[in-house]
Amino acid sequence: QWNAKLFQTIEKSNKEKLIYELFADVEARYKKFGSSPKVLEPNVKFTGGGLRDIHSVEWMYSIKNQKLLSIQDEITQTEIFLKEILEKGIINRKAYKRLYESYKTILRARNLLHLVEGSKNDRLEFEQQEIIANMLGYSKALWKEFMHDYFRASTVLNRFSKTMMKRYKQEFSTKL
Repeated sequence: QWNAKLFQTIEKSNKEKLIYELFADVEARYKKFGSSPKVLEPNVKFTGGGLRDIHSVEWMYSIKNQKLLSIQDEITQTEIFLKEILEKGIINRKAYKRLYESYKTILRARNLLHLVEGSKNDRLEFEQQEIIANMLGYSKALWKEFMHDYFRASTVLNRFSKTMMKRYKQEFSTKL
């Protein structure tokens, strides 16, 4: 009932406005934190390919489809979103697996970064990269492999987010 009432308040014009505000937010975030998913000391939340990329697409999906992605399972909203778009045929099983694994890699890095720092810090600096790599079982000699895996994951999230945002822009743009 709450979800239905919430979306009743969002008219078509407000829906488009909210989505365009999310586009503007992504552009502003990229200007501030960088749009490349391969920043040497990335902000795991805000840099291109970070968690906010996939969150932005989730929110656009929710607004467009008037659906809150909240269920009482012990999984994240992003996991609910990924399962939803798999079930709706928006992505195939292979893409789902890549997205899910990439999301988990970035989320794991962020959670471990918070533990290492003892506070909320989203900038993955060189010193923390090595510590986190060791925590994840990468050998001291190969700790840079962790960042290769991180960059691969952030590139997957970034490409997916850009593709989905392009679809939403096309859908909501004024037709000639």
